[in-house]
Amino acid sequence: MANTPRKIQDPTEAALSAIQDALDLRETEPAPALVRADGSAATESDAAPRRRRAPAVDEDLFLDTPPVPANEPGSEEVQPPRRAANDDRRLGGRLMAPLPRRAPMGPYVAAGIFAVVWAGLGIALAFGYFGADITQWLGRGAAAPQLFGILAAIVVPIAFIFVLAHMVRRTQDLRTIATSMTDAALRFTEPESIASESIVSVGQAIRREVAAMGDGVERALARAAELEALVHNEVAQLERAYNDNELRIRGLIEDLANQRDTLVGQAEQVRNALAGVHLGLTQDISSISEMVAASVNDAAARITRTLAEKGEHITLALGRAGDSMIDAIGERGGDLLDHLNRTGDDVSRTLEAASDKMNASLNVKTDHVSEQVDNLTVRLAQMLSSRLDHATEEVADRTLALGENLARRIDEVTSNLLRSTATLAESMNNRSQEISDALYQTGTHLADSIATRAEEVNNSLKATGESLVLDLTLRGTDVVSKLEETGTRITETIITRTGKVTDSFNETADKLASEITDKGASVKEMLASRLQALEGVFAVGGTELADRISRDSTALGGLITRHLTEFDRTVKVYGGELVERLGQKTGEITETMRSSVEDFDNRVGAKTTEVVSALDQRFSRIESAGSNIMERLEQKTTEITEAMRTHLEQFDTRISGKTAEVTSALDDRFGRIESTGNHMVERFGATASEITEAMRSHLEQFDTRIGGKTAEVTSALDERFIRIEAASSDVVDRFGHKASEITEALRTHLEQFDTRIGSKTGEVTSALDQRFTRIEEALDSRTQALNEGLGARVMEIARTLAEGGKEVVGAVDRRIGDTMAA
Repeated sequence: MANTPRKIQDPTEAALSAIQDALDLRETEPAPALVRADGSAATESDAAPRRRRAPAVDEDLFLDTPPVPANEPGSEEVQPPRRAANDDRRLGGRLMAPLPRRAPMGPYVAAGIFAVVWAGLGIALAFGYFGADITQWLGRGAAAPQLFGILAAIVVPIAFIFVLAHMVRRTQDLRTIATSMTDAALRFTEPESIASESIVSVGQAIRREVAAMGDGVERALARAAELEALVHNEVAQLERAYNDNELRIRGLIEDLANQRDTLVGQAEQVRNALAGVHLGLTQDISSISEMVAASVNDAAARITRTLAEKGEHITLALGRAGDSMIDAIGERGGDLLDHLNRTGDDVSRTLEAASDKMNASLNVKTDHVSEQVDNLTVRLAQMLSSRLDHATEEVADRTLALGENLARRIDEVTSNLLRSTATLAESMNNRSQEISDALYQTGTHLADSIATRAEEVNNSLKATGESLVLDLTLRGTDVVSKLEETGTRITETIITRTGKVTDSFNETADKLASEITDKGASVKEMLASRLQALEGVFAVGGTELADRISRDSTALGGLITRHLTEFDRTVKVYGGELVERLGQKTGEITETMRSSVEDFDNRVGAKTTEVVSALDQRFSRIESAGSNIMERLEQKTTEITEAMRTHLEQFDTRISGKTAEVTSALDDRFGRIESTGNHMVERFGATASEITEAMRSHLEQFDTRIGGKTAEVTSALDERFIRIEAASSDVVDRFGHKASEITEALRTHLEQFDTRIGSKTGEVTSALDQRFTRIEEALDSRTQALNEGLGARVMEIARTLAEGGKEVVGAVDRRIGDTMAA
């Protein structure tokens, strides 16, 4: 009875049992699941035979290649479980093992077979002897006692046979119980020898456990020293990487300053291009006005010369006709004297009638010529006025449309630049906030994981082996090299993208400077002041940001230095699991930073490409619109010139035709008069004095009338010329007024463009200031929160590890004291 295990009654023995289980390499816990090559996890049944071995180290912690199985079944010889101190005793359970076994069911089977055979024979004999009577007995039922006798003869032997079978089975059970009781009695005959053997085995087991604990503590101390050196190396490498990244960031800031200078130069080129366009438009409008005025003056001069020449021709023709008539009358004077006396009255009446007809015809022709000249003059003035008004309106409309298109395009380009700048700043702000949140969450999660896994570190300290230290050394070097390669690749990618953006922007700006012009000195001064303010903001913001980063880095370094001693002491005791978790979190942080930087790089590249393509499209549209406007202006100027030249030629042709018609009509009339005079000289011979007096009087009247009509025609022509000159002056004045309006409209649009450029530049500057302020505030808040969180977590981890270490040491001391006391 001395070797029978008793139940644990007090808490001390419960604590000692827990410590023994922890020191026994997690005998009661399943081995950690190993990651196989095919990706499947090991089950509990696979881990059970390997409980005595140290847990396998995760060799693929820092590798990118698939892991190699560390402990395959059959790879090494599995040690048998260690024998306990008193495992050679025969327990009561072993003695009582035969008792629960049931006796065999053979007697019952034999009884069943006999019952079936007996029943079959009885029924066969009954039907053989009483076949016909049984049917009648069954019909009467209870009134046939013979039937009950037959049933009793069949059933009673069967029941007796089953009773015998039950008795035989119970006899076998009693035999088994007697054997077990005999073994127990033999066990109780020699208790002293069994107890002494158990005590000796317990002492040997205690000595083995104490020696194993000493070896484990020595190995743990050696591994803790190696881990301390490894942590110091990792911290030094991280400091070097931080310094390298700081230098790269400063280089990027210098690149941004150079790009800002490039933007200033490109803005100057754009201003000069716009000034050239303005001067070109002014010169084109002035040249068109001069061409129209010159064309109108030439047309008026040609009309004046043509009318003067035709008037002189008419006067000469009238003089020649009068002279020829006087000569003919003088030659025929002698003959006329004889006839004039007879036909004086007829001649007088005929002359009066002819004079009246001639006067009426001259009046009609003169009025017709005057009306035609008036109509032609009015139509010429209206045509010139309408053509000039239409040309002026078209030039004004085209100029206004050009100004509006330029203003609209510039507004679109400015708004696109503002949207792109705001999007880029917002993306940078979001990315910085996401990176800060990720760092803060990673640090918090790391601290929580370290705090929650402190007890597991206490339980699994003896499970870390020599291979873990070697792997940590090798993998730490790989991690540092990968971090350096990643940082270098990120920096090169940023520099490459920045170069591409700069080249694209330079090409676009060169195209813009070669095809579009800036507007004036005011834009230059305004852009210079805005860019100086922006440079000041960049300089102040960059300096403050660098100073804040330096201060935060110094504060973080001081906080880490203050807690480094306590952390090193804790790592010496609980280093294995901590290093494993640090490796995992370092890999996660590296992947997160790589993915975030790649995402940011892709978005910056996409946005830069979109901005460059949008600028190219806008500049192409502006270029095509400017070319179309210049072509249309040239085409309209050519059309106006050709139309005026055509109408002036038509007018000249019509005036020449009408003058020729008037001259031919006068020649016809004078020819008829001459033929009539000759006929009258031949027919009549009146007295010369009367004829002469009558002819003199009629000639004087005719001369007076001709002079009056000539004066009327001359005055009418003078009035028409005056009207034409007034209409030409009015047209020139209108065109000059329209040109002034166009110039004023262009000046107004350029001033509006200047104002819009100033306002948009101010909006861009204010938006950039706000974005940089938000980024600085977010970085300050995130850095402060990260410092506070890390400090609190480090203190909590150190306190938890210290308390856990004290509890473990106290429990081990108590267990050793209790063991020695026992």
